Formats: sequence, C-alpha cells, structure tokens
Amino acid sequence: MLIRRKFVQSIAWAFSLAPAISLVKADEAADDLKKLQGKWTSTSQEPDDSTWTFTGDKLILKAPGRSYTIVVKLDPSTKPHKSMDMNTTGDSDNAKNFKGKAIYRFVGDDKISICFGINDRPTEFKPKEDFTAFVFGLTRKK
Repeated sequence: MLIRRKFVQSIAWAFSLAPAISLVKADEAADDLKKLQGKWTSTSQEPDDSTWTFTGDKLILKAPGRSYTIVVKLDPSTKPHKSMDMNTTGDSDNAKNFKGKAIYRFVGDDKISICFGINDRPTEFKPKEDFTAFVFGLTRKK
C-alpha cells in the first residue's frame, strides 16, 4: 500500500510540473520567434538573392519569379535540432496550402540555417540530391 501511495504521489508531482514545462517551451518558442523578426537574405541554392521577412508568426518569402506567404510554428525543444513547421497560405499561388517541416539553428545574432524537407523533417543540415531537402543560410538584412 505504501508503494502504491508513493507511486501515485510521484505521478501527481510529475503532472503538477507539466504546466511549468509547457510555459518554458512556449517561452523558448517566443524567444526564437522574436529573434527571427525582420528581413533576412539568402544566397543559398539560388542564382539571385531571396528575401525572407518575418513578422509575428508569418514569413513572406520573395525569390526571383515567385512569392510565398508562410505561417511558421517553432518548437525549440526538439532534439537534436530545433524544429519549424512551415505552412503556406492560400495566397501562395504556386504552393497553396503546402505543409513542410524544417529544422533550424541560429549562428550568432545575424545568421540562421534552415533545412526544409519536402516529405519528412530533415535530420541534418544537408541538401538532398533528390530535391527532398533544401538548406538555406540566411543573413539579417541591415
């Protein structure tokens, strides 16, 4: 009986921490989203620069000949890399309602690497030869 009581107390204690853990996770996501705010440029895998503008949880991606509006959701608690869900909105003509999974990492205050997967979330920051994963190096625009 004593063992059962200790077990129940342990479970109750663990559940009492769940809201605090969720708040920490939400704070981390908010902090990373704040770091993303503003304009970034990319020269990765493009002949011309593209511009990435983060405002709140929205990303406007402008590349030569195309433009996308994307809603981003960050989860910095995932391991081994922080994760980002990227969902295009209905006004992105050539990729309406496309949902993609990405990983990201900040490199100082003015650089970020994003690896975007077409089918699955990438596990490393490497492009795939079959074009199912793309890596973008972004630099904050001053």
